[in-house]
Amino acid sequence: MYFSQSLDTLCSSNPSSPLHSPRSESTVDCGSHGTTVTIGGSSTTNTNRSSLLSNGSRPKRKGHSPKDSGGDVVVCTPWLPEGCRKYDISLSDEIRIFSKFVSISERERSVRNMVIQDLEKWLSTVFPTAVTNLYGSFAYGTCTPASALDLSCEHCVNICATLPRSVATLSQEYKVLNMVCQGSEGFLQVENVRENVKVNMVFSEVENTRVKKFTEKIHSWLKEFPNAVPVHSVLRHVLSQVRCGDVRTGGLSSCALLVMIIRICRVCDATDPAEILHSFLLDYGCEFSFEKHAVCGSKRSACLKHSADPIVIIDPTDQTNNLSENSTSQMLLQVRSQFLYCQMGLQKWSPSQAGRKGYKGRTPLSSIISHQSLWVRVDALKAAAQQPQPTFDTTTNDHGIIGEPEELIRTDELGSLVASLYKDGIEQPSWVWDIASDIHNANLREKALAEQEPEEGISL
Repeated sequence: MYFSQSLDTLCSSNPSSPLHSPRSESTVDCGSHGTTVTIGGSSTTNTNRSSLLSNGSRPKRKGHSPKDSGGDVVVCTPWLPEGCRKYDISLSDEIRIFSKFVSISERERSVRNMVIQDLEKWLSTVFPTAVTNLYGSFAYGTCTPASALDLSCEHCVNICATLPRSVATLSQEYKVLNMVCQGSEGFLQVENVRENVKVNMVFSEVENTRVKKFTEKIHSWLKEFPNAVPVHSVLRHVLSQVRCGDVRTGGLSSCALLVMIIRICRVCDATDPAEILHSFLLDYGCEFSFEKHAVCGSKRSACLKHSADPIVIIDPTDQTNNLSENSTSQMLLQVRSQFLYCQMGLQKWSPSQAGRKGYKGRTPLSSIISHQSLWVRVDALKAAAQQPQPTFDTTTNDHGIIGEPEELIRTDELGSLVASLYKDGIEQPSWVWDIASDIHNANLREKALAEQEPEEGISL
């Protein structure tokens, strides 16, 4: 029962998608004028900014947007802070850029790896036979700064007697937020107060097969529909703006939202991010019958409801379980209204709309996403870029967080391969950049050690 509660925080990603890799930069061509926007983990720059505004100034966050020498309006958003020409960027490109922007930075990723290692070391002293499995958004690579980490702790003996008295041995950096023990199960929520990272830990005396089955299903879906990931990032943020994404108040969980998107990809044969988003908003905003049907990500055909819940979203690992059982009729009305509102907002940017050139909005996504809170994110990333990177022991991290390749490329071949592919402008799987980054950091450490003079009486 505690695992199912914690599972509501689950969201997913395609670990092989370059849009969600932890590499420092990705580039997206934003239009016919050759403007290339570079999205980084800790900063965002426009590599062709001088061609946008001849006076070298930047577009404003608020107020009137300037024009370039050709008379085109140059706009900026939190996910495009250096600006782009208003009508150069497509909705699909913007969805991908936004998804990269709201994902955790490289530093935030390193912090979470350190937190996991801290807790695993603590668990090894409390439950020596415990086996930990990471699941949830961080495991799939689409963790946002507000996302909690999710750990399944299996083969833990005598949980009710051991766990309550062992929390006192946690490091002072951790604060216990919630703890429940019942029978052979337990749930512990802690927060690293220094880094503001929350962790949900589910304890069981036996192997939790549901975690593995659910993870396998998520990976198979995202391999089949990789563009469901950036669309999920957009919709997740849209729901959070109107407080419809919190399961504690009856909102849609990230897990439930993912199943809804997968169904759209399957039923509508949608593959392009813009196409998926439009189909999703139109279908769930006004066409789908929540009164008669359940949302099922595994089938193209309609599924009849098996319960009287206002929203029924079928768990892919348990057909009798509703992933949205806490949603109310009032929440359903609010969610559908929000989807319909977003569809109407995006429709103004359709090429078929005669008045598109005169529309006052900045970009397509700006018509459905508020900027204010996201500018805080931009400033936070700039500030974090000045801070040192946390370090952690990669040898103890065996969860496969990033999605490791079936056959690893040898390090002596990697440098020339990455250089060649980067020169040709080919997008890389995330693991290529992960390994390249590790090699680069190792080379820097070796260089620093070589430059140090040995202490007297010590031979290196």
